[in-house]
Formats: sequence, structure tokens, C-alpha cells
Amino acid sequence: MSTTLRITTALRRLGELELERGPLASALSPLEKQGEIQRLRGLLPVSILEHHDRLLQRGHLSIAVVRHGACPVCRERLPRTRLARRQTHPDLDVCDHCGVFLVLPTPVGAEPDHSS
Repeated sequence: MSTTLRITTALRRLGELELERGPLASALSPLEKQGEIQRLRGLLPVSILEHHDRLLQRGHLSIAVVRHGACPVCRERLPRTRLARRQTHPDLDVCDHCGVFLVLPTPVGAEPDHSS
């Protein structure tokens, strides 16, 4: 699993647990949830975690999947050149307008390998 994929997966799970959204948040006991939150926070670089925490304080998930060429949080359209670059350079990207981390949708049939 690539570093970017590991970070984006951890951010997504962390946000869902901390904001108590999604099936994982409801499936874990409070003690299990706290343990998983601490584990996930330990996987993230400090700068990414600080950015995540700022967004979380505003009640927002820190990561979102680009939809129809736009940020799904603020609906700001992304330049085509930027989207094309994300196809070949899947680094973590941030929306210039709202600050959420952006990832491209996973193509059908190319589901990420979470076994690592």
C-alpha cells in the first residue's frame, strides 16, 4: 500500500470515528473506538494531523473524494490540469477554497488493497 493511500485511509477512518459517522463508529465500543483513534493518529504525520484537527474543530471530515471535477465540500471546481496531474501523481492534495484534503475516486475494478 502506498504512503498516500495509507494516509488517506487513516484520515478517512479517523474522521469517521472522531465525528461518530459511518459503520465503524457504531460498531466499536467506546473503549475500542478510543484505541483505534489513538492508533490512527499515530500513523499520520504531525502536519497532516494538525490540518485534520483544524477541520475537525469546524465539524468537517478532513478528506473528501472529488466528484464531477469539484470539491464535494465547497463545490469549487478544480482545474482540468490539476485533475489530470492527480491521475499521474496521486499525492495528497488540498482544496484551495475550503482546505479539505482531496482524493480522486477509485476507478471501478481498481479497489485499493487494504491487506497491508
